[in-house]
Amino acid sequence: MLKPKMLADMLQAEMPFKYYVNEFPSGAPDASAWVRLTGGYPPSDWSPRKQPSMQIVVRGPEKEAVQIEQLAYDLHQHLHQRREFYAGTTLIRRCTADQSGPLYVGRDENDRLLYSLNFTLVVMSE
Repeated sequence: MLKPKMLADMLQAEMPFKYYVNEFPSGAPDASAWVRLTGGYPPSDWSPRKQPSMQIVVRGPEKEAVQIEQLAYDLHQHLHQRREFYAGTTLIRRCTADQSGPLYVGRDENDRLLYSLNFTLVVMSE
């Protein structure tokens, strides 16, 4: 079963940064990201196919605005249209971005920039 920790660990190995699961813990560095599963589509009645969706939120301070935005675009490029790869023990058949690029969603309560990336995944149940 695909879990957010598997996705965060995969991203950490492939695109080093500080990734958390589901939300930012208190004390997390300004430049960090979280990964969560966000629902997706109903599972198939006829096969083990599932289509969960995933959200990644990248944040960073104003002084690192260029680098944070670039990371968001790099993550988008790295994941969009990717096929046949593993997150932990789960084979992800396909990953497709839900938008044409990262979405700037404003600033948090500590004035850090926020970018959201959303993807739909195709996986086969284990």
